[in-house]
Amino acid sequence: MFNDLGQQEPTLDAALHCPVLHLAPDFTLLGANPAARQQVPALCKKGAVRSLLRARPDLTQPLREGQPVSVSLFQLTPNQLTLFLLPYQHGGYLGLLAPTSAEQTFSAGFAAQLREPLTEAFALLPLLANQMDPASDYCALDRLNLCCYRMLRSTRLLSQFSSLHSLSPVDAVSDFAAVTRGVCVAAQNVLLPGQPPIEYDLPGTAVPVATSPDALSTMVTALLENALRFSRDGNLIQLSLQMVQGHALLRVTDSGCGIRPEILPHIFDPFFSADCYGDGAPAPGAGLGLTFVRALAGKLGGTVSAESRFGEGTQIAVSLPLVPKSTGQPQGSSAADYLTNRYSVVFVQLCEFCRLPDIG
Repeated sequence: MFNDLGQQEPTLDAALHCPVLHLAPDFTLLGANPAARQQVPALCKKGAVRSLLRARPDLTQPLREGQPVSVSLFQLTPNQLTLFLLPYQHGGYLGLLAPTSAEQTFSAGFAAQLREPLTEAFALLPLLANQMDPASDYCALDRLNLCCYRMLRSTRLLSQFSSLHSLSPVDAVSDFAAVTRGVCVAAQNVLLPGQPPIEYDLPGTAVPVATSPDALSTMVTALLENALRFSRDGNLIQLSLQMVQGHALLRVTDSGCGIRPEILPHIFDPFFSADCYGDGAPAPGAGLGLTFVRALAGKLGGTVSAESRFGEGTQIAVSLPLVPKSTGQPQGSSAADYLTNRYSVVFVQLCEFCRLPDIG
């Protein structure tokens, strides 16, 4: 095999079915086998890997010290792949790509293991409430209820991550506008006093995209949760949905505290969270919501981007390809769908910002 500079590489076999990359010491691409060019063309573009690692300075130092590292490729390919980098005996680094099926299997199994004790905890809460004196302070019980919802949120997201690899574009067609409207109306009805108002501008006609209402509502509520989490007094959350050149474009804008420039490239990374002002305060959240947004968008052949001015606010834009109307009647959802189900995505995803259903 010959690299992009015309130099022969003795060990990168063109017959390998596994995508393989050869990187220079400064992480520029020296060569890629046909499997890599076919399966991950975006990664084979000039400067792609360097840009990827520039946004992850925590990985470059271990690499230079001879340690292998791995990085998710959600932002470069709709396929759920992981790039494994390790020092190469012929100089530079070797990059091997593999599907993240093992990670997905782990996520699904871990979520399933959590579900049983979590279900029992939810069942015990009303029993505890019934045994308490009516004059007792229910704050501790309410706190337990909130903690259960937080655990349920992480469990749901892990389960949905694990199901993305088997998602087929023909599994379901949903009305993006109807789902977004239902989520927004439901959220407005249950948000606690003092939370910022939600304004939305949505088309009056169906906006069909190839996924389930459940996945779409998780995406929308994750974006709302992120805006609410970093809100401040006088904040306003605005959602707009448009059909632009064969795509549905959802924008979620807030006037909250904004994102510091040095952490903006990492906000979609799994389990990444950072304090708003850089003062060392504990960062809230599990760091899974925006990761799911990016993963679903990538799986559907869409994109997600974020713009932010620190101290002024943030806008996150999600673009999903539209499907032909002949594909089938798109499924929708309404606010009632979320408000009548005590474990709906609105209550679960927004649990820290809304009035949760009574324990009893």
